Amino acid sequence: MIKTPKHSEGSSDPIQGWDEKKARSTVQSLAKGFRVLESFTAENDELTLSQIAATADLDPGTTFRMLNTLVDLGYVSRIPESRRFALTLKVLDLGFHAIARTDLRSIVRPILRSL
Repeated sequence: MIKTPKHSEGSSDPIQGWDEKKARSTVQSLAKGFRVLESFTAENDELTLSQIAATADLDPGTTFRMLNTLVDLGYVSRIPESRRFALTLKVLDLGFHAIARTDLRSIVRPILRSL
């Protein structure tokens, strides 16, 4: 079962509801690209173009171009025999960089003190 990620209160579109100033200072294409990436979950790790388009609330043409870009960059792979797409391990690089700069002790200390 495909689930639409919740990006904001009751909306699958994180840009919906932004004020005009915020909308002008953002790159909507980048937001759409992240919606494509966020379509993949542990339960839905291989998706067709139409499933991704529906989950990301994008038209198939835009989804196709986003996926081609993400494939070229190495973040998504094509699974030719099933016409599906999947995330690659390259997406972990982004998370590992965030983890590496995080001081785990400062995060855990208040939790341990409350025990």
